[in-house]
Amino acid sequence: MIYPENYESKIGFNDIKALLSGFCQSELGRERVAELHMLTEAATIRLRLQESQELKKILEETVELPEMAFYDLRPSIQRIRLEGAHIDEDDLGRLKKSLDTLHSWLKIIRATADNAEEYTFIAVAGAMDKTLDKYGKIKDEASPELARIRHELRASEGSVNRTLHSILRTVKDEGLVAQDVTPTFREGRLVIPVSPTLKKRLRGIVHDESATGKTVFIEPQEV
Repeated sequence: MIYPENYESKIGFNDIKALLSGFCQSELGRERVAELHMLTEAATIRLRLQESQELKKILEETVELPEMAFYDLRPSIQRIRLEGAHIDEDDLGRLKKSLDTLHSWLKIIRATADNAEEYTFIAVAGAMDKTLDKYGKIKDEASPELARIRHELRASEGSVNRTLHSILRTVKDEGLVAQDVTPTFREGRLVIPVSPTLKKRLRGIVHDESATGKTVFIEPQEV
């Protein structure tokens, strides 16, 4: 039988695709929906109906469905094909969440798919468990070098804080700033807020000033 070109539109198939696309978790799913088209082969239709019935049964019989965190990471994966390139921490965390989603669903369908284990990245997820914490951030112990660097960073940050608070106590004693003044961050730098008329008495770099111009934020020279 020959169908007119606008047949899918006439029977509301495109409306169903639009509705289905709204439930997709990522661009991958939306692209898959966009590729759907009307089927005319009986064998293919029976296969798709069987798959739909299997999923319907799973949804009806599963008490608690897994989390549906899934991300389109193709741009990041494409970038790391280049030698020396790497995936950033945020995308690494998203990849781990996506694999966790796949594995959670695998546990549900494993009973009906003898070879389900072949379709997962068990080794990849296992390695990522050793590298990422539960928030998707890289652990200190991911490598000895990273642990050393972060230890040095924390030590340096502690030294900077001690130096800054020592300076702050001094300028408070000298009456350059009010007693309730506390350090703050400007442009990623730990600074002391002071009056513009006193900024020359506190040696350092001015990183910012308030909207009213009544306060400047200085990073002391020692810091």
